[in-house]
Amino acid sequence: MCKTFTTLLFCRVLRLNENPLSSVLCHLPTILLFSDTMFGFSLFAEGAAGQGAPEPGIWTNLIFFLPLILIFMWFMMRPQQRQEEKRRKMIDSLNKNDAVMTVGGLIGTIHLIDKEHNEVVLKVDDGNGTKIRFVLDAIHAVLPKDKAV
Repeated sequence: MCKTFTTLLFCRVLRLNENPLSSVLCHLPTILLFSDTMFGFSLFAEGAAGQGAPEPGIWTNLIFFLPLILIFMWFMMRPQQRQEEKRRKMIDSLNKNDAVMTVGGLIGTIHLIDKEHNEVVLKVDDGNGTKIRFVLDAIHAVLPKDKAV
């Protein structure tokens, strides 16, 4: 029979009272929730003289969490590094008269590139000859030649 609220709820949701394993399955949530370790089972056996087993220290828990943290960092940081590498290649391949769009949505043609000072001058209007100076990192994308000003 289910004795605690969590096991009672678990048994009613899954209707385990008809199952021969109901006593084990009903107590599973209680075992998992109120256990000393994070996995729901004791990692250490009881001592011979009736003394309790030593509590697992922080190092025991770190052994389990460290690989998870490393995998999480790998999957979060690697795509970002690839995207930054792709962006850096795009900025390095910019040439005069390329049509570009800035991060602010401004579309223009590159008039001058000064990689030493990390600047680019865009021509945004041919009629007036309007030119605007930006930092190279403000370039969002290179557009096809037919989109040029």
